[in-house]
Amino acid sequence: MKELIEKYNMRKIDASTKMELTPAAITQYLKGERGTVLLDEIGKSEEVMERISKLAGTLAKGDAP
Repeated sequence: MKELIEKYNMRKIDASTKMELTPAAITQYLKGERGTVLLDEIGKSEEVMERISKLAGTLAKGDAP
C-alpha cells in the first residue's frame, strides 16, 4: 500500500478501496501501528518485494479489481 500511495500518488481512500481495507487501516499500516512484524518479515524477501511491486503497478493501472 505504501508503494501505491508514494510511487503511484494514489490517495489513501483509493488505495483502501483497491485493497479492500478501511482508510483507517491504511493509516495504521503506514504509521507502523499495525502489521509491523509481518511487514518486517516480508521486507526480507527480495522475491516477495518484487511481486508486491508488480501487484502495486497492476492495481495502480486499474488492471485488477
